[in-house]
Amino acid sequence: MKNSTFIKTLQVLFFALLFSQVVLMAVVYTLIQQKSISPNPNEVFAYILPIAALALIAQAFMLFSKKLNDARAQQGLTNKLTAYRTAFILQCALLEAPSIMGSVFALVTGDKWFLLAPAAIAGIFLTRLPTKKRLIEELELDYKEQTENMKI
Repeated sequence: MKNSTFIKTLQVLFFALLFSQVVLMAVVYTLIQQKSISPNPNEVFAYILPIAALALIAQAFMLFSKKLNDARAQQGLTNKLTAYRTAFILQCALLEAPSIMGSVFALVTGDKWFLLAPAAIAGIFLTRLPTKKRLIEELELDYKEQTENMKI
């Protein structure tokens, strides 16, 4: 992949993942509001979701940090960008998992309160929007690497 399309590719992936979370949440909310789902309360889900969400969110940021350090240690801009992409995708996947889990729990139980988790996680997800500035700062690119391909 050319460095010039790197950020655009990450942004497309980012918005596709965000869109899927929001659409799933909206569909489940609509189904609950239209009473298309018969309530099936289950207290176990009320314990599983917050624990899983907190664990996965923490893991997303810890793993991203570790993979980011690995990316910084790479030689050459292309290798750094490839390692960064891996870290970013892993973080997105770990953030998206509890969001989907909350929507599925809401779908299964008919309880729209489970949709608070996907809404909150979508907010966290939004803070991770990939930009050129963020990429340069997170990878700590030097001037040579920044100018190696002006259209990162």
